[in-house]
Amino acid sequence: TAEKVRELCTESVVHIVPTKTMAEGYCALSLIDPSASYDEIEKTMLESLEGTHSGFISIADKSGVYNGITVNSGEYIGVVDDDVIVSSTKHKKTALKELTSAIPGIADVEAVTIFCSTYEGVNDIEISKAEIGVYCPNAEISVAYGGQGIYDMVILYQ
Repeated sequence: TAEKVRELCTESVVHIVPTKTMAEGYCALSLIDPSASYDEIEKTMLESLEGTHSGFISIADKSGVYNGITVNSGEYIGVVDDDVIVSSTKHKKTALKELTSAIPGIADVEAVTIFCSTYEGVNDIEISKAEIGVYCPNAEISVAYGGQGIYDMVILYQ
């Protein structure tokens, strides 16, 4: 869509930061310095995405085998960087812990942001922050209301 905007807005300069998820977009936008040039902003946004992983926790709507993992409809699944990492009939907090433990280089992560789909989810996950911190002991872990309708949680690992 952004590329189409660039094509249609021929009288404007359109900079595109190629994010794949809401979490990556949040990461890039959070570093904007309004006093910087467009080129500097774009460079900073692109650099912010290096080494990040984004994922989500949701309930599977269909059964199948994905990335070698058997998924049954109705189970919680965890996906990181477009790969199913975990499928669990357990609570979504358990799926989040299993997902977090599977992130490449998790011990070196400096920040984890969890966007919950509901305000109730924010309260639930606040309890799990210490458990997640076991896998990424140096990370600042924050939880926020994201309001995304499809996923229970969207997670950004930086």
